[in-house]
Amino acid sequence: MSKATILCVDDEPGILKSLERCLFMGGYSVVKALGGDEGIGILQGTAGSIDLMIIDQRMPGIGGD
Repeated sequence: MSKATILCVDDEPGILKSLERCLFMGGYSVVKALGGDEGIGILQGTAGSIDLMIIDQRMPGIGGD
């Protein structure tokens, strides 16, 4: 069984690092994006390999909504 892949999107690097550490210890594969534009780019380039997204609601530019 393969690990689930979680995309974490936040504009604060410290929060992304904390999420990555916690999720990795839980056995998940983690992909990080530093903002909405980067997150959309990752989604477009992964061909459906993201199983779950954790997104900050309030970010400059493109928010999590």
